[in-house]
Amino acid sequence: MKITARTYLFAALTLFALLAGCKKPGPIELNAGQSTLQLIPAPSSSTFLLSTSDIDTLQYFPEIAEIAISHLLLETSEFDAVGSHHEAILARALFLNPSARIILPNDTVYRTFDAGTIALDLLVLRKVDRKYRNTVSQRDTIVGPQYALYAIDGIGGGGISYDEGRVYTWTGSGSGAVPRFADTMAAPAKVHITRPTPANINSVSTNMTVRWTGGGDTVRLLVRYWDGIMPGKLAFEILFPHQTGQTTIDRALLGALPVSQGKFLFTLYSSSVAWVRPTGFTAPILMQTRTSHNLVVQVKP
Repeated sequence: MKITARTYLFAALTLFALLAGCKKPGPIELNAGQSTLQLIPAPSSSTFLLSTSDIDTLQYFPEIAEIAISHLLLETSEFDAVGSHHEAILARALFLNPSARIILPNDTVYRTFDAGTIALDLLVLRKVDRKYRNTVSQRDTIVGPQYALYAIDGIGGGGISYDEGRVYTWTGSGSGAVPRFADTMAAPAKVHITRPTPANINSVSTNMTVRWTGGGDTVRLLVRYWDGIMPGKLAFEILFPHQTGQTTIDRALLGALPVSQGKFLFTLYSSSVAWVRPTGFTAPILMQTRTSHNLVVQVKP
C-alpha cells in the first residue's frame, strides 16, 4: 500500500506517543567549580531508536537519544588511549515505518522504508540491512534497509570525509513511501579533549579540569566503564549548557566512581541539529551532524 503524506504524519504522531515513556528523565543541576552543569540520569530504557550500533560495532560513536521518524546523520569521532589513536566517520540515513512493529524480548523495534538512492554531496550511500540484536538469543533480526558509509582510520567509507565548516547537501531520489528531498547542513568544528590526556593519572579526591576545542553551542560528556576493549555501562552524563571550552567536574561526583575499575571512557560530543520538512513530508526529518572524542581516563583514589 502506498504511504500518503497523511498516513505518514499519523504514523509519526503514533511513534512519538509510543516512545514517550522511553525518554530520559529531566536533568539535575549541580555546581561544579564555577559552572552550573546538568547531570543527566541514565535513560529508563536501553532502547535507542536511531542507534548506529549495528554499523559501528566498535562503538566509536555515542548513542543517539533523539527520537525521529526520518534521520540523516553525519558524524566523526576520535579515540585516544595510551599508545592508541583512531579516527572514524559515519554517514547514515534511516527512514522508519512506525506502523510495522516487531516485538523482541525486552524491546520493540520498527521496520524501515526503502527511500531509493540517498547521497551526501553526490557520494551515494550504500544500502545495507538494518539489524537489531535479540538480547536473549543473541541473533540479529533484519528489519529493512538503511543507508551508510563508514570508515575507520581512512579504511572504507567510499571516499567520505568530514570537513569542518563545510556545507553538506543530502539528496534522496524517493520511493513509494518516502518523497524526494534535498537539504543542506554545515559541519561544526571537531571537538577534541586537550585535558586530561591518556597519560594523566587523575585522583578522584580532587576536582578534575576538562578542556576541549571545537564543538557547537552545547557539549555533552559521557563517562562510561571501560574494560580495555569496549565501553561499558554509563556512570553519568553531563550537559554543558554553554560553549566555554573548559569545565570542572566536582570531586564529589568523581568520588562516586568505583576507582577499582582503574580506567573510564570519557566521551565528549557536540551535535548540530535541524528539523526540516521537504516538499511531500508532513513529518519532519531530523538532520544531525555530530563530532565526538573518546578518551580513556586513568583514575586513582
